[in-house]
Amino acid sequence: MSLLATRYAESLLFLAIDKDKVELYRDQIELVADSFDLADVKAFFASPRVSKEEKKDLCRSIFKDKLDRYVLNFLYVLIDKNRMVNYKEIFEEFRHQCNRQLDIDEGIIETARPLKEELIKELEDSLSRNGKRVELREKINRSLISGFKISFADRIIDNSMKNKIRNLEDNLLRKDGSLWN
Repeated sequence: MSLLATRYAESLLFLAIDKDKVELYRDQIELVADSFDLADVKAFFASPRVSKEEKKDLCRSIFKDKLDRYVLNFLYVLIDKNRMVNYKEIFEEFRHQCNRQLDIDEGIIETARPLKEELIKELEDSLSRNGKRVELREKINRSLISGFKISFADRIIDNSMKNKIRNLEDNLLRKDGSLWN
């Protein structure tokens, strides 16, 4: 992450810690990030033709009743400092910092096809241990054929068809012939 993203993320994190709202602010920034990604608003915020007030008005109209006033003010600061073009990087760094603060391991689940949210939640629950939560982000990887691959902390769980085929091939190509003995 860039120093810029780290500094902005830290500033919001310190405020969240001070207000005892780390999880709330993390969830609200996720809401903003998801909304911005759906609408592809990066060009809007990057445009010099759109005034800062118009940009703030858009944020206010979309998020007024959905965000804590400090999170909304954080968006205004990003607009005032012309940093909204970096929102993805800043929000991602903020999420990482919040998760460290909340003692949450971040992981990735790769699948050939999208999974239902309930299944991802079940996997997160089964991987969470000793008070340490695991949160998985889904990544589509069609080369896996089927199954899944989960990476988190220092663990990799590879239950993909691609891995099973690779293991079978390795066993068949053993030079010592131990497979057939």
